[in-house]
Amino acid sequence: MKAKSAALGVAAAAAFSGSAISAAVAATCPKPTAKLNVYTAANFSCTVGDKTFTGFSYTTNTTQAATGVTVTPENPGPGGLGFEFSGAWSVGSKTVGDVELKLHVAAGAGFLIDDAFNHFGGGSGNVSDTMTLANKNTGFSTTLSASTRSIPADIILKTAQKSLTITDDIFLNVAKTAAASFSNFTKDYSQTGVPEPATLSLLGVGLGALGVIGIRRRKRRQ
Repeated sequence: MKAKSAALGVAAAAAFSGSAISAAVAATCPKPTAKLNVYTAANFSCTVGDKTFTGFSYTTNTTQAATGVTVTPENPGPGGLGFEFSGAWSVGSKTVGDVELKLHVAAGAGFLIDDAFNHFGGGSGNVSDTMTLANKNTGFSTTLSASTRSIPADIILKTAQKSLTITDDIFLNVAKTAAASFSNFTKDYSQTGVPEPATLSLLGVGLGALGVIGIRRRKRRQ
């Protein structure tokens, strides 16, 4: 994972450390760990740290559908704030399995989402995980792929976003040559602070003052 993401994770840990983490999860999510069907219920919303997650949906055509999937909010996770999904997904040889997860994430006041973390682990065989992050209001779209088991993929967004719609596709046994399985996948998102209007005003004043000083110095040298 990139150094920036690690630093953001440390910052998030400082902001939501100790009992504050547990309180944040307990107050806004069903449980620290809950069944996936709770998250996919109509009008479900879960706030983790400064981010609100809504619009969960989940579909799969795998031989082993992992109906007992559990969801654990992370405050923070390896790459920020998000969730780990745990189960037992598998397909046999010469079979292609597809797991699709969709959700929407919105940053809280004073923050923008600037980094995404994607990971899957456990099991064996050929598995790939591709996550698309999009914001139709700004026209933003990017893709993050994790193609090696237990090695996370991480991306710093070119343009930080207030909210994102996430579409995640996990394919098993893409080569169709052997059985494949996995037991968990993680989706985390980290943030950057947005300067308050007062801070921006002070910055403008400071830059203006530097400009005036520069003009005076040039005049003295003439």
